[in-house]
Amino acid sequence: MTVDNLSRRGVVKPIEWQFCLECESINHLFFDCVVAQYVWNLFHNFPGHCIRNFTDLAEKWPCGKSWNLTNSISAGILWGIWLTRNDFVFKNQVWRDVKTVLRRIWLCTVDWKPMFQGQLAQVMAQWCAFLEMAIKTPLEIDCSPRS
Repeated sequence: MTVDNLSRRGVVKPIEWQFCLECESINHLFFDCVVAQYVWNLFHNFPGHCIRNFTDLAEKWPCGKSWNLTNSISAGILWGIWLTRNDFVFKNQVWRDVKTVLRRIWLCTVDWKPMFQGQLAQVMAQWCAFLEMAIKTPLEIDCSPRS
């Protein structure tokens, strides 16, 4: 659950366990946060598909094989962001930078590798290589630990 949902249930988690100091909600965590925007912009630079919000995602899910690549990468991005965020909230991990999220997305994609076949497997391997390059490249934004 996001911090806003937890607080409605009486569970208070320190704001420092988030990527940024903005109020955490589903939309903010996955799309509006500077970290999420950085990751989605990387995705836009890879296959050229633009995902800005849940509506953009939802429009592609029922479209079958024509959006397999976009759907597979989007699922990995969402899952990677969620798992990284949960590490902070429930495992007391410390925020370092956006590369923490990129590594988690890369791990998700590698773990899912057996599911991909044919052309999709080849392009997902290219996505993994693209992520590896992004992880090695100096950051374009400041997502360093907060003081």
